[in-house]
Parts: sequence; structure tokens; C-alpha cells
Amino acid sequence: MKNRFIYILILISFVTIHKSFAQYENKTASEVTIPIQFIKDFGNRPDIKALINGVPVALQLHSNASFYMQISHKLADTAKIADRHHVGSYGIVKGGEVSSLGRDSAFINEFTIDGHVFNQVPASIFETPSPYDQGMLGLRWLTAKRAIIDYQKKVVVLNPAKAGTAIHDQLLQENYIAFPMKRDSADGRYLVSVKVNNIVEPMVVNTVADNVFDTDFAKRSSIEYKDNGETYGGPTGTQGKVYVNTKPVAIKIADVPFELPNADIEDTYAYQGKSRPTEVSAIRGGMLGCDFLLAHGAVVDFGNGILYLKKKE
Repeated sequence: MKNRFIYILILISFVTIHKSFAQYENKTASEVTIPIQFIKDFGNRPDIKALINGVPVALQLHSNASFYMQISHKLADTAKIADRHHVGSYGIVKGGEVSSLGRDSAFINEFTIDGHVFNQVPASIFETPSPYDQGMLGLRWLTAKRAIIDYQKKVVVLNPAKAGTAIHDQLLQENYIAFPMKRDSADGRYLVSVKVNNIVEPMVVNTVADNVFDTDFAKRSSIEYKDNGETYGGPTGTQGKVYVNTKPVAIKIADVPFELPNADIEDTYAYQGKSRPTEVSAIRGGMLGCDFLLAHGAVVDFGNGILYLKKKE
């Protein structure tokens, strides 16, 4: 069973933590460059190394997850994270099987990354079906740090010292094309408009895993696909079919052509256990994932809301 649980976590509402995020930030917000490792876990995923209360951990950089940080109950126990607050049923251990542990919230006393220590960092604690004992740094962390993920150089830059215009000019000189991303006002995700066979829909710029088209977008844009015999398992226990494209999909972003050799096609709303939006403006066509970003040497600038992709040679 194919499971993409960590894909659409951002659409699930997490408990509100009534503190300002400014309290969680190290007051010395100096630039930090951290190496990224890519792992295969339902597609490619960028990982960084860190310490949680002195315990080593690998954390995925996950722009499609709304929280600041996620860790498992096992890791929370190992790191001796106390004062947890149970906030309901959530998380799965495998496709269709909801975890009995549910979801907790807590604050981590010491979060250390590249020697920089951050205190009282908010964390969501729940299970994912990943075979790796790791966690995730979500969209709130990426935006708070004004992170720049460079898929070609395999680094993430936090609190960049250069102004946005300096970064922009440098990347244009390095043969990149700049695509402004739109921030979704409802859930905070970063979107770019993607055209397939003259049908245009916003797609999420997703830092992890493979590319996904929603079945409705795939049908309306005449993407050819087939049933590959696999199923997904959503974060609330939902299950459904996964399809794959039968030939590369030609897409355009701002009329610049690209190609997606491989993509999954699934009902992304059923996956979430949600009704499909009735408002046309709220419909999303799917996700451009890590595989696409790697293939095009992407630089994703969350501080300035720009996706940079390498020009074809």
C-alpha cells in the first residue's frame, strides 16, 4: 500500500498555541547554512540533522505541513519532553490504521541546529508511517527563518544576510528563472499556476516527495493515466486508488515549458477526508514535489516568496 501521509498535513488544523512565534526565535538571528541530505521515503525528501534536548534527530523540511515542528511519541519520550497536552485523535501507523496515541502538543526546551540553540520551540507530537525515526520542520519554521532551500547546492540557508534583491540578481546571473509564488490566504501554502493542455490550476510547491495531480485536474487537462494497483492511506484513515501517468506530462509555469516524467494521480480531497471545494478559486490541481525541484535545480525562497528554476542548457 502506497502511503503519502506526510503530504497534506497542512490542510489539517493543528491546535493553536497561544504564544508569539517571536518567543521561539533565537535573538541572534545570524545567517546559517546547513547541508541537506535527500532520503527516499515515498519519494525524495530533504533532511537536516539537529538535536532535540541533546538527542540526535533527522528532520524533513516540509513546506506542505502547517506546523512548526512534528516528532513522534517515541522521540518525545527519548528526549524527555514533558508537559504535553493531548489535543485529539490524529496520525496513522500505516495506511487505513489510525494511531491509538493521537496527537499532543508541547514545547521543546532546547532545539539545536548547527550549534545554534533555540528554546521553547513548539512541537506537534503524532505518528507517521515513515520507516525512518525522524520528524519534520514545517511551513511555520520555514517562514519564520526566511529559509532558502537550494536543491542544486543541497543546502538550506536560514536568516539570509543578503537582501531579497541581491539574492534575486545573483540567481538570475546563475541562469535561473524567477517565478513568484502566491501565498494561499486560507492555509499559508505557496502556490504557482500550472498549465496543462491549456487548463490552468494552482499547484502547491511541495518540498518533499513526488509530483501529484488531483484526479479532477488530470481529467480536465486530458492527462493520460492508468491504475497501477496501489492505494493511498490518508492522515485520518481514508484510503483510495493511486494512478500514474502513462507518458510525460508537459506543463507550463508562466508560459515556460517543463516536463513531468512521473506523477501520481489521486483524489487529493478524498485523501484528506474532505469535501471538494465548491468555489472554483479554492480548488488546487495538486503538488509539484521534491522530484521536480531536484530535476530543475530549484531554489525555493520562502522569505521572499519566489521559486527559482534553472533554465534549460
